[in-house]
Amino acid sequence: KQWYQRRVRGDWRGTNDHWTPASQWTDICQNNLDFVVKLENEQVEIPYLLEQLGLSEHLEYFLGKHNSSGEKEVAGSEVERYMSELSEEQKARVNDIYEMDYEVFGYDPV
Repeated sequence: KQWYQRRVRGDWRGTNDHWTPASQWTDICQNNLDFVVKLENEQVEIPYLLEQLGLSEHLEYFLGKHNSSGEKEVAGSEVERYMSELSEEQKARVNDIYEMDYEVFGYDPV
């Protein structure tokens, strides 16, 4: 629950950037972005992005040793473990913190 307590206070110092709401570090509302790639969908989205940029010949590089797909299952179970430790009220607060990410990036609330 320490993870939760730090996030509710807005304390992101010394944390893995993966827990920081993407909407806090992307300035998505202030930038005219052409692409937003969700790495959990990288097997589909990276080839599309590279094709659009005329860089398809580099696909193997991006989906080879740099592919993090094997880590996603572990990361997902880690999130589930964290969420299972929280009360419904605490989960609602987490949803408040990540509300913009849910809306902008199409993620589901916990």
